[in-house]
Amino acid sequence: MFLVYFAGLVFLNIFLMWFFGQSSRFPTSAYLQMTNDLAGKTIEEQYSFVSELYEQIDAVNKIDYTVRLYERSPEDSARLSNGEYKPIFDKYSQVYKDKTYLNYTKSMNSEFAFLKTINNEISAVYGYEDYLNEIQENAEMLSGISIFNKEGSYTSNNIKATAKAYEGMSGIPINYYPQKGIVTALEFDISDVILIFIMILMSFTLVREEKDNGLLYLIRSTQRGRLHTAIAKAVALIISLLVAVIVLYCTNLIYCNFTYGLGDLSRTIQSVPRLINSTLKVNLIEYLGLYMLTKWVAATVTGLWILFCVTIAKSIMTGVLLSVSMPLVHFLIRAIIPATHKLNVIKYANIISLLQTNEILGSYRNLHWFNNEPIQLNLVETVSGIIYFVIFISMFLFAFSKMQMVTVHKNSFSLLSKFKKDKIYPTTVEKQEWYKLLVMNGGAILLSVIIIFQGYSAFTSENYIGADEMFYAHYMKEITGKYDEESRDFLIKESEKFAPIYYAQHKLACNSITFEEYIEIINANYSLSIDYNAYSKARNKLYYIKENPSAHLVYETGYEKLFNLNDGKDVLASSIFSAVSIILLFSGFFTMEKTSGMKKVIYATPLGRNYTVKIKLRISFILSCVVGTLSMFPKLWQVGKGYGYKALFSPLMSLYQYNKADSCIPIIALIIFMIISRILACYLMSCVVLYISNIANSYMFSVMINSCIILFPLILYYMGMDSFMYLSVYPIFDVAKIFTEKLGVFIVRSYYFLTLSGISIFKDSIKEAYHVLK
Repeated sequence: MFLVYFAGLVFLNIFLMWFFGQSSRFPTSAYLQMTNDLAGKTIEEQYSFVSELYEQIDAVNKIDYTVRLYERSPEDSARLSNGEYKPIFDKYSQVYKDKTYLNYTKSMNSEFAFLKTINNEISAVYGYEDYLNEIQENAEMLSGISIFNKEGSYTSNNIKATAKAYEGMSGIPINYYPQKGIVTALEFDISDVILIFIMILMSFTLVREEKDNGLLYLIRSTQRGRLHTAIAKAVALIISLLVAVIVLYCTNLIYCNFTYGLGDLSRTIQSVPRLINSTLKVNLIEYLGLYMLTKWVAATVTGLWILFCVTIAKSIMTGVLLSVSMPLVHFLIRAIIPATHKLNVIKYANIISLLQTNEILGSYRNLHWFNNEPIQLNLVETVSGIIYFVIFISMFLFAFSKMQMVTVHKNSFSLLSKFKKDKIYPTTVEKQEWYKLLVMNGGAILLSVIIIFQGYSAFTSENYIGADEMFYAHYMKEITGKYDEESRDFLIKESEKFAPIYYAQHKLACNSITFEEYIEIINANYSLSIDYNAYSKARNKLYYIKENPSAHLVYETGYEKLFNLNDGKDVLASSIFSAVSIILLFSGFFTMEKTSGMKKVIYATPLGRNYTVKIKLRISFILSCVVGTLSMFPKLWQVGKGYGYKALFSPLMSLYQYNKADSCIPIIALIIFMIISRILACYLMSCVVLYISNIANSYMFSVMINSCIILFPLILYYMGMDSFMYLSVYPIFDVAKIFTEKLGVFIVRSYYFLTLSGISIFKDSIKEAYHVLK
């Protein structure tokens, strides 16, 4: 089972890396495409390529600002477009109009921010020689200033040491690639947390299991059962941690290579902006080898502390709390002491700093020593690592060899025993089941995390609305509803401001002006021309209304986003979020009764079988409603904030994608149907999870099996394996889009039939399986 749990932690690490990658500022595909675009180019060609892209998006951003300004102040907009920004309009106005500037992301703001980031990165490494010269020049300049040149002071010694460290770095070849992939793989903080949990898992496997089943006392009574066994366990932990570090961070690198791109691994580490301060003369492959070894040493030190804590603890909970206590204390020390403080040696000589491998190898830093002599960071980390290693391994060997080991029930927490007499116990089966799920199984904490995360996702989500969309929204919101005389009069009145555009079109049609002269007139009224395009798009809606008299005029952009009609992956992300939530909530709902022996007690009660299952299914349905609704909340909030919900009760057929819909079905009906579909999909997943939990022997095993059945198909579909969509719950989440397909109603009915049938089958299977006492 150790390998199963270990694989589960590694998978969890990759899943969390993917999960947090979805909420990053830029799409992962942007980095991967940029990496591919820069491949095979020299640093000069790379710099020129990125500079041209950044110049273009910067110009487009200024044009967009000018066009947006037109709505508030036409005079200022015209002054910019015909004055300061005229060269930009002449060169990039067509690019802005055609939207050919979106090479890596889906919005102008995102494209600008992404290319600005890339431009800053490549500018930093492209100017590496200038950076080295600046270090030497600063050293000479500061040495000549009296306040920095006090002989024997820390500042003076640090200036000299830094200049000397970089003396031989000139001439290092540079070849840039985006650093996102390599930095994410090596500096994903959750990987260090997962590594600590792997250490705890190893320590429990080496000591705790034998301690709980009594085998450890037999082993210690043998001739070589104490010190020799302790040494063997320490060596086993150290070797296992080497394998764990390699597997964990190699999977990080493999994932990041396919997701972001790592670039050419034979390039020097100074080609990575994050590692530009390093004084190591190695390439990335050699650096990764040093990284793994350093991380292994740090993990060994931390692992020995955890092994000691697990050895002396009387209960599992006490062992876990002791194990994480010192890392937490060291984390606080590291956070409290500033990097420039005289006690910064204490800040860096701790376990958390040992785990920050890139900080040790990928940078150059001197620390303040007590005699004003600067000391290098890597030397402090090395000495502190050796000291911690000697102390922790000595503590473990002594504890294992000399201490009397007393254990209590493996699921108890003795610190809470004195409060049991004041505890109020549930008085009904339903209250008891809620208590077991929310309190004993940690469901309340998980639900709190889910609600906070979805709320954060909703309130921090952004809508990029371009100038053309702003103008279009202005017209559509004014004429929303059934087309009538008021709407017609509004459109006629608005058309009057486009007289310069109509005049230029008429002149061009009569051959009174050349096409070049026509373009010059349009550029002189560029903001007005963007406004005219939006007006034309709104007016063209009348042709659809003429063909479908029952339809209304509706501002459709927000609804298209809500119903996933533009091939977005938001629905896939929300289905994965729901699957993870359901798996973590219910995987232990039945297994906890098996492992604690309470199943036999429940069977002996009058309402112990059918009624208990009935209550569990009722609770799972209620929480499925919560999770299903929460999965829709961020998108509902984002669309409402950016586009609004006007015309909710207009016919659904007002959206041209649903032109076959019945005229009596309003738009809000489809929104409600989407929420109901997600609730049913979550309930189906809940029934599957409960069934697996019923037949599984442990919580972790239940999580692993449920992940394989429910979560893996969704992830494989996300990775581009489209056939796995049909083995997942994704289609139920995406019913709004399915309705737009040919035979969409039939397909949705089929999915609903399969969903309801699956719920019925698994509910019956849960009841049958729960009657079998094992």
